[in-house]
Amino acid sequence: MGKISENIKEYKSLIIVAIVFIIIGIGMLIFTQIKSIESINPTNSTQYFETPDRIVYKKKAKDEYYVFNPDEESYRNIINQLTRCIGSFEENNVVTEQELKQMENEENYIELDYDTISKNYLILYEKDNFNVIKRTDNGGTLVRSNINEKEQLKQLIEKEIQNKQCYQMSDNKEYKVQNEVSIDEVENNTQLKRYETGVYGIKVQDSQTLNDIISQYGLQLEENIPEDVFNKADVMVLFSKWDISKIETRIGGMTYYFTGNSRFNTYIVDIFVASKAINTNCIYRNFSMANTQVSRTLSGIITGIEGNTVYIQDDNQEVQQVIIKGNAVIKNGRTQKDMSFEEINVNDKISIDNVEYIENKLQTKEGTTVQVTRNIHGEELKQELLNVSEIQADIEEINNDGNSIILTCKIRDLYYTNDYQKAETVDVQIIVEKDTTIFGSTENQLEVLAEMMQRDNTIYVTLKQNQSGMLVAENIEQMGC
Repeated sequence: MGKISENIKEYKSLIIVAIVFIIIGIGMLIFTQIKSIESINPTNSTQYFETPDRIVYKKKAKDEYYVFNPDEESYRNIINQLTRCIGSFEENNVVTEQELKQMENEENYIELDYDTISKNYLILYEKDNFNVIKRTDNGGTLVRSNINEKEQLKQLIEKEIQNKQCYQMSDNKEYKVQNEVSIDEVENNTQLKRYETGVYGIKVQDSQTLNDIISQYGLQLEENIPEDVFNKADVMVLFSKWDISKIETRIGGMTYYFTGNSRFNTYIVDIFVASKAINTNCIYRNFSMANTQVSRTLSGIITGIEGNTVYIQDDNQEVQQVIIKGNAVIKNGRTQKDMSFEEINVNDKISIDNVEYIENKLQTKEGTTVQVTRNIHGEELKQELLNVSEIQADIEEINNDGNSIILTCKIRDLYYTNDYQKAETVDVQIIVEKDTTIFGSTENQLEVLAEMMQRDNTIYVTLKQNQSGMLVAENIEQMGC
């Protein structure tokens, strides 16, 4: 019995040891899988920068640029690594334009480039010295002077640029066009992008399209453009009513400087071969030396606010930077009541009736009216719509309690969008009293409303509130009446 007992104890010990090893093995496997998942998608990290439309890496003191686009695995690898590296923005120190240019010339850097956000981020580094800078109009803002996982980032960049095509800014070249083209040829061509009044353009990415444009407009170039140019560059064809004094290029876009008086019935044509290192989706215009005796209207969605400056993304997806001066009259786009600048928010819709260039800045003219349609929802939207002098409503149901008619309606917010189907709606009940006029009459109200609902249930109604706080119609008309 003693021998058997000892054998049982020995077997139990072996079983316990085996179980321990199994548990450790499972734990290590789970840990490995978690680390593997984190390496693909760092869920424990917070991304403090907006996801860029592309990433560009430039080597120190060399005309070598490498472009990473969102559909590439290398792009996703770099984004994940940057998210772990950068962490939060901890500083807010000014970097002058001269200082930033010197850093760009003397250091490697990664630039996070955007199509619709005005200012790019730079991650500059020399050996172990890393700086994260957000570009500004006059240089930049240092938002972080140290990062995590420095060596991992450097090693990843070197790995990802292997076997990747590099581009040079030295490939940039402007081709002069000797003749001008008529206003109708430009403004009636739906293939051209309208940047603003008097400036149109198109980005060309193949030789056949470029040859078609040259042939279509009968353009006379001082020299021919090589067929293989599209291997390393895109071609911008710009049509302008003003002369172009110079073109500045950078990773984040191109700036055309216009000069002289506006042409009356012709456009000049400029052809610019732009390295693929340049974001040709971002075309900026500078009219500081041009005579712009034309009233210009801007409208779009507000994407950013800095001080008294708003960033407006227009219908062409271009971001315009506009200074709202203190003498501008700001109105609520729905109620037409006065607003203060402080009430304006990102994602509000804005329309400015008169802007001009002053000291290289787009600014509101004196006494300009600025219409702001707030991006609001639910009860807040309902209360604002009910303060509109005349609302457009869709009748959903008609009820008659013997004393008055009650309309159940949906009000569509067509102030924020012109799209009937996409317009946000709020539900209201409207009382039609016996003295409410419909088509200028108070007779046969129920029959008239029923007929209106069958023909077209959309009505225009002027509202008031009774002593009980209920909505009462003062006057009802139908669309087209």
